[in-house]
Amino acid sequence: MNIFISSISSYVGYSTAIYLHLAGHTIIGSYRRYTNRVESLANLQNITLLKIDHSSTSGIPTLDFNIDLFINSTGDFPSHNVTEEDIIYANTKTALMMSKYIKERRAPTLLINFST
Repeated sequence: MNIFISSISSYVGYSTAIYLHLAGHTIIGSYRRYTNRVESLANLQNITLLKIDHSSTSGIPTLDFNIDLFINSTGDFPSHNVTEEDIIYANTKTALMMSKYIKERRAPTLLINFST
């Protein structure tokens, strides 16, 4: 199964990706910042990583993959370098990206939302 996981660098996204990867699934994951978690995933087969810009001036990304399942793990984790605006844009743009894909391709049949 081809599974898209948003915010794959988050705790939930990363843990879910590892579990599903070990179960033999192909993972496509988005991230905003290159972290140690992203680096460890980059070395695994059947994992594609997409750096996505969620700034106010960026557009809605297009996904050119066949996706069977969406897992949205984009949430809110305010810190010294993440503003409330960053959180709003990331959540909104991720939801729009998935909605656009589902509308255009009439797929996938399942979406799991871990977003806070």
